[in-house]
Amino acid sequence: QIAVRPFTALEREWCDFVSPICRRQALPPEIAVKLSRRFAVGAICLDDEVFALRYPAPTSCLDTATFDLLLQVLAATADELEADFAAADDF
Repeated sequence: QIAVRPFTALEREWCDFVSPICRRQALPPEIAVKLSRRFAVGAICLDDEVFALRYPAPTSCLDTATFDLLLQVLAATADELEADFAAADDF
C-alpha cells in the first residue's frame, strides 16, 4: 500500500509517496538508518509508532513514466522490508 499525497513546500508543489513497513518495536532504529543507505529512492522514517518508506518529489519533475517507476520501486522495497520486519501483512 502506497499513499500519494500532494503538498506545498518551498513555494512548489510536491508529491509525497509513503508506504508503511512495520511497527516501531519490530525494527531497531539503527538498522532502519543503515537500511536506508542502500535504497535508490526513499528513506525509512518514523511516523508515530510505524516505520514507513517515504519519498517526496517535486511534481514538476514527475512525468507519467517517472511516477510509475517510483510507485513500482517504492512498493517493491516496502514489501521486502515488511516481509523482513512485520509479523504479518498489516499494511
